[in-house]
Amino acid sequence: MPLIGEQAWWADAWTGANNNYTASWTIEMPPTAVFAKVSPVFYMEYSGNIGMMGVRITSFRRRRPDDSDETVNAGMVPAVWEPRMTSITYGMTLYNCQGRILCDLGFWG
Repeated sequence: MPLIGEQAWWADAWTGANNNYTASWTIEMPPTAVFAKVSPVFYMEYSGNIGMMGVRITSFRRRRPDDSDETVNAGMVPAVWEPRMTSITYGMTLYNCQGRILCDLGFWG
């Protein structure tokens, strides 16, 4: 099965000093074989205090044989493979920092 395409999305988020923040983004697509992964690409703490950032895939949808879509809880993993993916939701959790993540989708034929 060859890799036939790839797309990447950047996402930024930040908190105020000593605050928590969670953000998520969803990408929709026709039923496609996809290997999706998220990774941190930038991180900066505020005011010399301790900061934290977590990145994850939270859920995805896949097309069932009866043509309905099923939502799958991904369990906060950094990567997932699905032969009939129709949507992916990824996100980040921040505390006292600024961060950027990359969501990379590889499309397989």
